[in-house]
Amino acid sequence: MAWCLSVLVYSNSFLVSVIMLPFKMHRNSTYWIWVMVLICFSSCIEQVPVNLPPYNEKVVVNGLISDSDLTKIRVSKSISSLDTSFIPSISLASVRLFEENGALYDVLSYNSFEGGFIGTKVAQKNVDYTIKVNYQGTELEGTTRITGGTQVYNLNFVDSVAVDSSFFPIGEVSFTFNDLPGQDNFYRLNVEYFDNIKKEFQALDMSENLFLDAEGELTDKGYIFDDNSFRGKPQTISVRVPFGFVDVQNGDYLFRVNLEALNSDYTSYEKSRRLYDESFGGFFTEPVELYSNIKRGLGIFGGVAVSRDTL
Repeated sequence: MAWCLSVLVYSNSFLVSVIMLPFKMHRNSTYWIWVMVLICFSSCIEQVPVNLPPYNEKVVVNGLISDSDLTKIRVSKSISSLDTSFIPSISLASVRLFEENGALYDVLSYNSFEGGFIGTKVAQKNVDYTIKVNYQGTELEGTTRITGGTQVYNLNFVDSVAVDSSFFPIGEVSFTFNDLPGQDNFYRLNVEYFDNIKKEFQALDMSENLFLDAEGELTDKGYIFDDNSFRGKPQTISVRVPFGFVDVQNGDYLFRVNLEALNSDYTSYEKSRRLYDESFGGFFTEPVELYSNIKRGLGIFGGVAVSRDTL
């Protein structure tokens, strides 16, 4: 015969409970000893009150310049990690874009439909641009530039490469681009088909694409993926098209591909965001700091070089 001693400690009442449990020693004795040890430790509960200092909110500036689209900047306030409310947006601010020589390049105006400040000009490649946001007497700023991008080529459509479950033909649109050599790259992709009834482009569902499913991440602005699997090489992406989506004979267009090469600042932000998303947030987990290039505030001011092709 043997005895097991279990001590349960509660922080508020310091209750000590001694449980004497006899059991016969046999081959499984080690197993039962470990079971009792786990029960003992699982019963140790201590509630410790924590007084956190009040949260000091900061102004957040997130935005992009592009060599094909107008500058877009969103200004908001940061919230505590314990706060589950909506992020408060800021619409009353002065937002201006300056060239590298300090000359004013553009003045952005708030657009409620876009939920942010929109410029009137596209940016040029290989030019440093600085965004300056003045809110309640505080000026925040960030600097970035667009470097050389890549080009989409060999955009092609085959109207019958397989059949669906109802034996209707499935088409496939494909294109190729060259990865930018000598650096880590992130890209953002949108593929659209032309709706000949509405006379407008619509987003094509790419959720079943094997490459994007494995390498990409779907965001509200398209699929974002890195070049880890094809670094420095040409990459071809093919997307299946359901029957009836495009009118090959009478349609004004068939497809439009929009591929954006993220600049170094935007790439650094995406790298840190992936590390943050992949962290477990446990007690022993190293904290992950999101990349920010906004002075006197938080956020990311990045750029994209756009390659756009229509079929």
